[in-house]
Amino acid sequence: NIHDLSASGNINAIRYGDGSGSPSSAFNNNVYNLISTGYSVIGIKNNSSSVSNQVYQNNIFNLEVNNPAGLVFGIQDATSGLDNSATYIYNNFISDLRAPITNYADAIHGLDILYISNNSIVGLYFNTIYLNASSSALNFGSTGIHHTYSVTATTATLDMRNNIIVNNSTPNGTGRTVALRRSEST
Repeated sequence: NIHDLSASGNINAIRYGDGSGSPSSAFNNNVYNLISTGYSVIGIKNNSSSVSNQVYQNNIFNLEVNNPAGLVFGIQDATSGLDNSATYIYNNFISDLRAPITNYADAIHGLDILYISNNSIVGLYFNTIYLNASSSALNFGSTGIHHTYSVTATTATLDMRNNIIVNNSTPNGTGRTVALRRSEST
């Protein structure tokens, strides 16, 4: 359980991945009541270089950043794993992510997939994401699941099944309220 943290800097409640290539997992965690005036709040960040990663059965809620340039991520998979690798993210519950003064068109991501390995797969199964955020800033938006696009079909192939994504956030300016967003070409 990681909870009730306030900081003037960035918060990564759980950040793992040692670069050894060993299998990595984060499971059965409760991450809640995190507030920062820094640039980001991340519930769980997988920064592994493993061929096998799993993030499952985590409960992540009540994360807030109070910075005009702030970002909030429930789970961020920034794996730069080995070729022929896989990450599976399943049975997680993510809700109540907030950025009330952020001036950014895509400030909140329930799940953020930045996976970049060749011949790799990202499996998203049975996750529940509920967003209901707003901002007083000119531009504001949020995304339930963000997946980094690649021009190579076998890079971070997305296998997404049986997820529930509810995004009732209020967009401002150039922002959008999005369930699934794929990035531009990388």
